[in-house]
Amino acid sequence: MRLRILFVSLLVVAGFGASTAGAGTVCTGDVCVITGGFPGLQADISASGAPLAVTQLLSSEVAFAQRVHPPGPCFVGDLHPPNPCLPAYRYFASAAVLVFVDAQVRVLGGFTPYGCPGGCGFPAAAARLIDGDIQTMLADPSMYPPGPAALPPLPAGPPGSS
Repeated sequence: MRLRILFVSLLVVAGFGASTAGAGTVCTGDVCVITGGFPGLQADISASGAPLAVTQLLSSEVAFAQRVHPPGPCFVGDLHPPNPCLPAYRYFASAAVLVFVDAQVRVLGGFTPYGCPGGCGFPAAAARLIDGDIQTMLADPSMYPPGPAALPPLPAGPPGSS
C-alpha cells in the first residue's frame, strides 16, 4: 500500500513538473503574460494564417526546440536542490532554436529591413503574437534559466508604416 501511495505521489509530482515546464506566467511590472509553452507556440503558429509551407517549417523547428529542451521544470535558486537549471548550457540549444524561429517570424512579418518589407504573406499580428510567445518562454524561469537568450522588442509597426 505504501508503495502504491509513493508511486501515485511521484506521478502527481511528475505531472505537475511537466505542466509547469510547458507553461507559465511572466510579469513585467503590472503586465503579466501567460504562455502556453511549446504547445501554445505551435498552436499560434498553426493559427497564424501563414502559407502552409511556412507553418510546417516553423512548427517543425519549435518541435525540435522542445525535443532538445531538458525535461522537467527549471527551478532557479536554492529552493529545489539540486538546481535543474544548472548547468545553464543544457538550455542553450533549445533557446537558440527559439531565437532562430523568432528571427524568421520577424523577417516574414516585415519587421526587419531584410527579406520582405511589408511582409511575406505572414500576418504582422501573428508575427507579434508568436514573438510574444517566444519572448515570454525565454523569460519564464520555470523554462529557461535567466540570461541564455534575449530578444529586442518588435518595433511599433513594420518598417515604412505609420
